[in-house]
Amino acid sequence: MPLEVKLFNPRRSVCEAVKITNDNLRLVRNWAASDEEIKAHLHTGAVGKWIIRRSDNKFDLMTEGQLWGLYEPILH
Repeated sequence: MPLEVKLFNPRRSVCEAVKITNDNLRLVRNWAASDEEIKAHLHTGAVGKWIIRRSDNKFDLMTEGQLWGLYEPILH
């Protein structure tokens, strides 16, 4: 299953976001493997949330409401 990555335009730079599902959890873990801090949060409890890769290659975990409140989607 391919990982669907969406582009978002925050106020300062472009980032990428992926909604975490049971089907893509392993792919998301691999995608975020470079960020030690976020890896501990990527488990089944994160399903339904969004993982965001910022321009500095760090990752954030957010709810959909947090994501849409902070970032403006480039592609709908």
